[in-house]
Amino acid sequence: MSDSSTRFLATELGPRLERLRSSLNPSLAELLDRLLNRHGWTGDWGRLLNPLGQPVVQLPYWMDEIASAGIATSVLDDLAEAAVIGYLHVRVQDDLIDEGGWPVQEGLLLSEALLIRHVSMLARHAGSSDQFWTYFDAKGWDYCDASLLERSLLDPGSAYDEAGFDLVMRRSAALAIPSAVVLDLADRWDLLAGLEDLVWHVVRSGQLVDDLIDAADDLDRGNHTWVVRRLGGSAGREALLHKMGIGGGFDEIIGDINRDLGAADDAAARLGAHAVVSWLEARRAAVVRLQESFFARLFTGFNQASVDTAQ
Repeated sequence: MSDSSTRFLATELGPRLERLRSSLNPSLAELLDRLLNRHGWTGDWGRLLNPLGQPVVQLPYWMDEIASAGIATSVLDDLAEAAVIGYLHVRVQDDLIDEGGWPVQEGLLLSEALLIRHVSMLARHAGSSDQFWTYFDAKGWDYCDASLLERSLLDPGSAYDEAGFDLVMRRSAALAIPSAVVLDLADRWDLLAGLEDLVWHVVRSGQLVDDLIDAADDLDRGNHTWVVRRLGGSAGREALLHKMGIGGGFDEIIGDINRDLGAADDAAARLGAHAVVSWLEARRAAVVRLQESFFARLFTGFNQASVDTAQ
């Protein structure tokens, strides 16, 4: 984990969010408060360092190290803030679309306000760079297109395969946008392919973790993700749980996660990204703990069932 991102979360993010809140009019500030409270983001941002989550904050600092750019800490902090605000923007959209967690007008306008802030923070340092803004447009439109595709593929009647999953994953590849400002400032666009390769495998492995953890809940909500289908969820909750445990489905998805982590290791090695290698080791260890925890609960349940049957 990056010392810079740890420092940012401990000392910078809270005051920056408060400055954003105070600059909003009262109605939008109240909506921002509701968003932060809804997800427990009220002073504890340590979850953004969880290796099972996506490296939202870390990436700009990593790319500065990789590019040997020596960009001022204040600039990198601005880009980290832009990344967090972009993450919150997407979180509102997910709450609105997946869970109906907001009245439409409130969710739409809060999301818009956060997007405005995200773009303005990027523009402070990207300036009028045609190369960056062309990239921004492409990644932003990919995000929108992939999000629309996901809505159709989650329907139980659709055909959702690995190729569809990879098309949907374009929505998470937008995580690279703030780090592209670092490349622009350092005049190191030659590193873009390596950045995108790293981000792709990191976000893909992270999404598989999320979809595996949430498989039963996704099925209950009617969201037939690619993981839900691979676990036999189309046949119902009991079939899904059976496939996850006795049927070897949990280990199958873990195998895919580890393949992506291996590809991310290779991408990090090519970039000479030492901090990324350490973070990937932490994610791999967290995946092992997740796997062990799942089977510990599974066998505890089997043992308890055996006792209940014997009694």
